[in-house]
Amino acid sequence: MNSMLKWFALFFIISVSGVFGTTYHVYPAGTNLKKTKQIGIPITNLGKIIAGLNPGDTVFMRGGTHFYKKTIVFNRSGTPKAEIQVLAFPGESPILDFTGNTGPGMILAATHTAYTGQTFQNSSDNGLLITGSNNTITRCNFIGNGDSGLQIEGSNNTITDCDSYYNEDASQSNADGFAPKLDVGSGNKFIGCRAWQNSDDGWDGYLKDSKDVSQSLDNCWSFKNGILKDGSISAGNGNGFKPGSSTGTQNWTLTNCLAYGNTNKGFDQNHNLGSITLYNCTSVDNTRYNYVEYEQPASGKTAIYKNCLSFNTAGGTGLNVGTFVQVTKCSWSGFTVTAADFESVAPGTELTAARKSDGSLPDIKFMHLKQGSSLVDAGVDVGIAYKGKAPDIGAFESSYTSNVGNSTASNSSELDWRVFSNGEHADIEFILPNPQLVIIAVFELSGKKVVAAISTMAHQGRNIQTLDLKNITAGLYICSLEYNGLVSNKKLVKKI
Repeated sequence: MNSMLKWFALFFIISVSGVFGTTYHVYPAGTNLKKTKQIGIPITNLGKIIAGLNPGDTVFMRGGTHFYKKTIVFNRSGTPKAEIQVLAFPGESPILDFTGNTGPGMILAATHTAYTGQTFQNSSDNGLLITGSNNTITRCNFIGNGDSGLQIEGSNNTITDCDSYYNEDASQSNADGFAPKLDVGSGNKFIGCRAWQNSDDGWDGYLKDSKDVSQSLDNCWSFKNGILKDGSISAGNGNGFKPGSSTGTQNWTLTNCLAYGNTNKGFDQNHNLGSITLYNCTSVDNTRYNYVEYEQPASGKTAIYKNCLSFNTAGGTGLNVGTFVQVTKCSWSGFTVTAADFESVAPGTELTAARKSDGSLPDIKFMHLKQGSSLVDAGVDVGIAYKGKAPDIGAFESSYTSNVGNSTASNSSELDWRVFSNGEHADIEFILPNPQLVIIAVFELSGKKVVAAISTMAHQGRNIQTLDLKNITAGLYICSLEYNGLVSNKKLVKKI
């Protein structure tokens, strides 16, 4: 079903449901309501009907620019079974413009409301400030506001397929794309959202008190923050994703997220001592670091990075990650990554391209793996859907599988094995079709054995053998695995 048909299906459902809810149509000021086609109750000011809204009511915002010089306080709540819905009329693009106001454009102080398809722009403060809970914001834009485009202080709000960009405050140090921060509660979710060229950060979650809260981000892109609309560098921080806290703990889970070209860091701990979990994230070309987490989390909290990708920063590896971080199958733990691994390492205008008709992110080539890359099928299962033998490394799962790492044993049985080096040890992972003796050793490029051979009777299925690398210097080596009379070799890189 295409986008327009979906909208009309939605309109039909809402019309039928009108037996228990009222439908309003809000037109831009100056519209001659006498000449409009009367579908529901027409008005020219959203603020005039808020006090009279009830659960199950629907408000259609009509296309065009709606100017509001005063903050709209939306404080009427729906219920879990009867939301109040504020929707763009099918096929139209309403813009709420707050030029000349002196506070947030809108304060959403309600629960169980749904906003879809509006643009919030040119407020002197936040475009939208959510102090309520259990609301959904879908396919909305937050552009050119004088503080964070969307700020959240409530709980359990879901933000889907939204864009926030060109937000800039006077000091250039406060305006983020999305800001679940300060007094924010738990359970807010961001899905398929983009933040770019905000004067401060893409996402900022800095807590001001001793709360312990959790947020999640899935399939979100944060890029070129710290760069203003005119291309100049701002005075702000310029981070991609930044939890942060002074005394509390922000527990963030990020899956399939991309940080690119931010003027400071891609993923930044920012003194947050809560749990940070990164699954299949990609961080590229951020000016200082791609990943920063060097402060030990608080007691009972964890730092877990799995299947994450770091590439090509001016600062070298782009990492400032402590040894306490549980790093599993990330690009810096045993892989050699080059531009040849990817379809494109220069996004051009791909990242800001128009969304698809259903609101989802555009198809891009940037940082998508090429067939044959050693990063294909090289990850570990973290509960995210994948194709092939195992998840790929990075934010973008490929549609093909890889034979890299397979060697042929007798009778055409395949042996799948990989090497993951992480400082002073290396994990050798292999999958056996049946129990068999396996011999593993490490050699210098000259052929000199530097890690004594380990002989182990391995079981059928997946096996992991850990090698001690403490007694060898940093550099490139060959790891040898012997199975069923055949020998297979792979590169092993010990990093400093």
